[in-house]
Order: sequence, then C-alpha cells, then structure tokens
Amino acid sequence: MAGESISMIGTWMQMFAQGWLLTTLTPEATALGWLTFAGGVPTLLFSMFAGSLADRFDKRRILLAVLVAQLIFAVLIGWLAQTGAIRIWHLYAVTTALGFIAAFEVPAVSAFVPELVAKGDLARALAIDRAAFHFTRMIGPALAGWLVGQFGVPTAYYLNALSFTALMCAILTIGPRALGSAEEEESRQGPMRAGFDFVRHDPPTRAMILLMAAMSCFASPFFIVTLPVYARSVLGLDAEHMGVLMAFSGVGSFIGALSLMALPHGQRARFLKCGTTAAVLGLATLALAPTFAVATLGIALMTLGLATTFGTSHIVVQERAPDPIRGRVSAVASLSFFGTMPFAGLAMSALADHFGLRRVMLAGAICFALAAFALLAGRKQLASAPPATR
Repeated sequence: MAGESISMIGTWMQMFAQGWLLTTLTPEATALGWLTFAGGVPTLLFSMFAGSLADRFDKRRILLAVLVAQLIFAVLIGWLAQTGAIRIWHLYAVTTALGFIAAFEVPAVSAFVPELVAKGDLARALAIDRAAFHFTRMIGPALAGWLVGQFGVPTAYYLNALSFTALMCAILTIGPRALGSAEEEESRQGPMRAGFDFVRHDPPTRAMILLMAAMSCFASPFFIVTLPVYARSVLGLDAEHMGVLMAFSGVGSFIGALSLMALPHGQRARFLKCGTTAAVLGLATLALAPTFAVATLGIALMTLGLATTFGTSHIVVQERAPDPIRGRVSAVASLSFFGTMPFAGLAMSALADHFGLRRVMLAGAICFALAAFALLAGRKQLASAPPATR
C-alpha cells in the first residue's frame, strides 16, 4: 500500500503537469479532449486482450513491465519540456503509448488486489485501496501546483518517474499466486468473451458497469479532461490555485472512499442513490460557481459522490466475478469507464468550445441524473443481491 501511494502521488503530479503544459501550448478545450481520446482508444482496443492475459499469466510481471514503460515515458516528456523542445504532438504520441500500457495495467491491477486477501475481506480491502488512491489526489495535485510554479513542469515528470521505483519494490516482495483446481486453471485459459458472457447474464454486475459508463460519459470528463480549461479560462486561476482545486477534488473522493469501509452490505443500493445525487448537485454547483471558493465546494461534493458511486460499483463487480475470469470481467468494467472516456472527453470539450463550458457542465449533470435514475430507481436489492451461481 505504501509503494502504491507513493507511485499514485507521482501519477497525480504528472496528470496536473500534463494538463498545465498543454494549456500553455494551446488555449482550446478541444485539445484536451483529443489528448484524452489519444490515450483512450488504445485502452478500448486492447483491454479485453489484456484482461485475458491477466487471467492467464503472472500479474506481477505484467505490472512490472507496465511500470518500467511508464517511467521511461515520464523521463522523456520531462526532458523535452526541460529543453524547450516539447510540442503538442509529443504529448499526443506519448499519451497514445500510455493508453496502450493502461490497457494492460487496469485489468491486471483490478484482478490483483482480490488475490491478496481472503474472500470475506474483499470489500474492505477494495475500500482501503480506493481510499489510498483518492488520498493521493489531495497531495499530488497541490504539490505539483507548487512545484510547477516554483521549478517548472519537468520537475513533476521527473518525480513521477522516481515514484515508480517504490511500487516496483513493493511488487517484488509479493509471492506468486497459489494455483487453483484443474478446472479453475483451465477456465483461466478460456476465450476473451467469457467476461462479456458473465456480465450479460448477471444483472447486478451489468447495472454497475452501465452506471460506471454513465459516470464516464456525463460527469468524469469535467474533472479529468476539461478542468485545466475551467481553471485557467473560466476562473482565471494560476498553477498553484489550480493545484488546490484538484486537491479539493481529492478531498471529496477520499471522504467518499472512506465511507465505503462502513457500508452495510444491504444498504448499497441506497448508498448508490445518495452518491449519484451528490455528484449531480456538485457538478451543477461547479457549473454555476461564481468564485474559486464556491468551485472548490462544488468539485469536492461532485467527487465525493462519484467516488462513492464508482467505489460501490467496483466492489460489487469484483465480489461477483468468478476468480478464473476476474481479469476479463475487470477488462469489461474498465471498458465501461476508460473505453467511453475518450469519446465523452472529446465530445464535451468540443461542445464546451462551441456553447461554453459552464452550459455543457450543467447539461452533463442533467444527463447523469437521468441515467442514474433509470438504472437505480426501484431496485433496492440490485447492488446487494446474492452472488451469481454461474
């Protein structure tokens, strides 16, 4: 957990630096949308193949290869920014490569955590993992904002490269997965479509994955893709204040993730409804915020709601996924979020350039509210139904 936290702080620092760097090269929100699109398409194309590999092979080796590649690219962009040779196409090219790498990272990580804990402890372990993930969002962006303001963009990239070594060391201390029965091991070698087949026949899993897709389409683009434009062009913030705004998004997410640890199994559907409501109200507040202070409250409320919604959905999916096909089910879940993000980010940023970012954010809040209502209304036991028998 310590190695992952250090690495994630570095990752959030690089995400801040990348958004800030791009806004210094172009003021157009569409450029951020195309950047997300460039990173998302490879993830969309290769996630199912990568999920199949995660079931078949040692996840530790997959993750180590992923971390080495990410380290190299962080150093490369940091050096290009330091020498003044950086161009927009460099960011697009590296982001595309990182999207390909993420296709292998996400299902491997999602399926790796359940292997480290007993079945009865899975929900709490996943909640702790999400809390650690979001805790780093409070530190990484704020630290990156200060570093970029004081020492420039390359510093954030170099420190992120260094942070990967902590997670590598942590992974090397973990032993290989214990072998299952002959039937389980044979199932691990099955076709990629096994993940889709399970999702299609398990209504709770299907509903959670559709809910994550709705988040990706209508809410998440506004703090993952367009936030740098919102900070610089709408609110007129500098790098340090943008870092604070991103840190407040981490505060909301961290509180939401902590609440997952005390969530009763039978209250998950109600919790999801509260989470989606908070996300809608927070996004609407962010869209209408007249000042930086109001914007920080809006983004904290929005990310609190999104973190509880995504975290609960993720726990349900992982609890219900059979061990031999967990990587492929995780790949389907990652497609619902990361696969739709490039298209949603591009669409929202293009609409923002045409109609104004505030109006598009408000429309996103309305659309997410309608989607959540359609998926959750009247389904009290959907997220806490008994495990599937398949």
